[in-house]
Amino acid sequence: MINKGFKFTTRFSFLIVLLILYIAVPSLQAQQAKVDSLYQLLEQNLTDKELVDVYNELGWESKFIDFDTTEYFANKAMELASKINYTDGKIYASRILASIAFLYGQTSKAIELCHK
Repeated sequence: MINKGFKFTTRFSFLIVLLILYIAVPSLQAQQAKVDSLYQLLEQNLTDKELVDVYNELGWESKFIDFDTTEYFANKAMELASKINYTDGKIYASRILASIAFLYGQTSKAIELCHK
């Protein structure tokens, strides 16, 4: 009887994993398509403010693909936004950096970034 329960649990777990993959894979592909289109925007002639917005969007959209890329673009956005005194751009970049710090388990750094 225990053996049958184990088989049922294993099959059920396998079906749950397949369901999660079935749901997650198209979502990640759509996210990657958005990231690709944002990379194409970088090749266009953008104002500094638009460039900050694209950097921030690239950072935000990359957060579940690659944390290093997210941090890279958020830092680029923060640097340029500070240079041109673009407050909304700095706030968004801080939010992205705080999210990454939180995901790395650096809660005090995340809180500090939220208060900037």
